[in-house]
Amino acid sequence: MDYKEIERSINKTYRKKIWSKFIKGIKNYSLIDENDRILSIVSGDLKSDLTAFLLNQLKKYGEKSFELKFLQIDKDLNITLFDEYEKVSLFSGERGFNKEFNGEIKKKIISKAKESGFNKIAIGLNFDDCVKKTLKSMLFEGKIDTYLPDEKEESLRIISPLYLIKDENIYAFTEFNGLSYKKKEKDYLDKLIDKFRIESPFIDSNIFKSVENVNLSTVISYIEDGKKVSFLDNY
Repeated sequence: MDYKEIERSINKTYRKKIWSKFIKGIKNYSLIDENDRILSIVSGDLKSDLTAFLLNQLKKYGEKSFELKFLQIDKDLNITLFDEYEKVSLFSGERGFNKEFNGEIKKKIISKAKESGFNKIAIGLNFDDCVKKTLKSMLFEGKIDTYLPDEKEESLRIISPLYLIKDENIYAFTEFNGLSYKKKEKDYLDKLIDKFRIESPFIDSNIFKSVENVNLSTVISYIEDGKKVSFLDNY
């Protein structure tokens, strides 16, 4: 694997659509602080590999000093920690494991992170995941909900450095570098979002921004600290 070529493509061809979006997300949401100890999850899918690679680039060339290690988890849920991303075999294609960060997997990783003294875990959640989550909550759950770029979990913080990066740019980067990954089969929401994008190139961004521009004075009710607050409470 020629990591120099991949690095060059991020710095030049995909600087605007990947690297700049990555840096913007880090800064806008204050995802990384000086002296953080970050554990980047590498589960074998494209997004986790890209997260690990970009974080390593930031560690090498960024202004802040932080510790970075890589956690590899296989299909049998075996966990291994690595100091260098080269040892993890990034961008080698699917390695037989690709599940969401939840349930038993989440518990094992959080336990390992706490045991090893890390304060943050980096996952590969991105722009499209957030748009899909927002739509799903509205259409099928009757509420407004989305993923946050930084979520508290026990004594740790779960950060998503790819938060502002779109799937289409990640896949274009993959094809440009000749990397072999399987594209996930699209479900109903994926296809619906594709239709929206045909109608207008701004719809997905507007869905994304809708949870950043909530005017609480114009909603019937909302949940705060587990308690339902109604517009009638202000009368």
